Amino acid sequence: MQQRRSIGITLLTLCMLAACGESPSLTLSESSKTVNAGGGPTTFTATLTGTEGTVTWALTGPGSVSTTTGTSTDYTPPATVASPTNATLTATSGTLSASVAITIHPPPTITVGGKVVNVELQPMSSLVVRIVGHADATSGTDGAFNIMGVTTPYDVAVMDTTNKIVMLFKGLTRPDPTLMFLSSGGAAPRTANLSGTVSGGTNYPESANHKSMIAFGAAGLLSTGSDSIDPTTGAFDLFAAWSGSSTIVGTLYALQWQTDVSNLPVAYKGYGTKANVTLADSGTFTNQNVTMAPVNATTMTGSVSVPAGYTLSSKQLYFHPHPTAFMQLAYQPGATPGFTYTTPNISGTNVMLTASAHKASTAGVDAWKSTLAPHATDVSLIVPAAPEHIVPEQNATGVTYTTPFSWHPFMGGCAPGLLQRPHRPT
Repeated sequence: MQQRRSIGITLLTLCMLAACGESPSLTLSESSKTVNAGGGPTTFTATLTGTEGTVTWALTGPGSVSTTTGTSTDYTPPATVASPTNATLTATSGTLSASVAITIHPPPTITVGGKVVNVELQPMSSLVVRIVGHADATSGTDGAFNIMGVTTPYDVAVMDTTNKIVMLFKGLTRPDPTLMFLSSGGAAPRTANLSGTVSGGTNYPESANHKSMIAFGAAGLLSTGSDSIDPTTGAFDLFAAWSGSSTIVGTLYALQWQTDVSNLPVAYKGYGTKANVTLADSGTFTNQNVTMAPVNATTMTGSVSVPAGYTLSSKQLYFHPHPTAFMQLAYQPGATPGFTYTTPNISGTNVMLTASAHKASTAGVDAWKSTLAPHATDVSLIVPAAPEHIVPEQNATGVTYTTPFSWHPFMGGCAPGLLQRPHRPT
């Protein structure tokens, strides 16, 4: 009787396990997957039911897995395949196993239809554009080029074969890049000349240790449009260059100041503007006269710091009445970090501080802070270390498009108001 009861209980237990779905099994999060060569990792997860144990992973075919044990693993496809290729990822635990069939397609391609421009954002024509593995393209009169069947990410070289200048852009992904070629070439800008006479201040001829400058500021202006005023007559003659429309409207700014024996400003004698000055391409515009009125002075203080191994070369102070108009008020050579400058206290205007530093003969860097208030105090200008090339070595020969280049990075990134000036191999 006892034996029959035990058999009955065992059969009941097996029936209950079967009814509750507790038969041991191993399943995967996906049974099939399609990926692109060069793509990122895909996570696969194994689930054990009705049992416990360690899951191991085995890959047959191209690609790699992040781990061979554990409940999940990341599969990364190969960088490239010539045609659709298969791989199988199998998870095993004891006598249980499950597999996922992976199909790897060649990476998708794009048509790169971009544009080459100069530093003034004007189109540059007749430059060779090269993406390795594809036929070269040549930029048109509008700077445009077109290369089909490109795999991302891609590297593109822009070459001025006449002047032997090459710029390389690495790791691009977008189909419509605008590539800035560091050259002044490209479409000719609009130009005009304007002249006139400045009066007021201490008037002209100027007294000893006095200076005056005039600047033209306008949206779209390519040059700073600043020049000295004749110290005897107060006459000036400016050249302006701009892009886009055949006409440009801007403002003239005139400033007069007094300097000390170190050529630093100590007082401001006059300031004046002439608004709504309209220039037309290829024109000459006379009688653009400006009258200055008295202006008060204020003081800006601060210091400059440079990275270890660098020497501060100089500091410069600029009057900045308009985003495209600058006047240099002071140039102070030497390594003294602190400064106190007398500045013009003019509502609606700014000043700009720049500093230059160098590291022996291997690297140099310029940094600046613009849109500073004339009365700013405790201004801190931190000059970052310039990038320095490692390969190729200085004075290397036989450098070609395929020569590897490497350099110490510009630490901290391209922050607003910082300009890096690495020395290049010759």
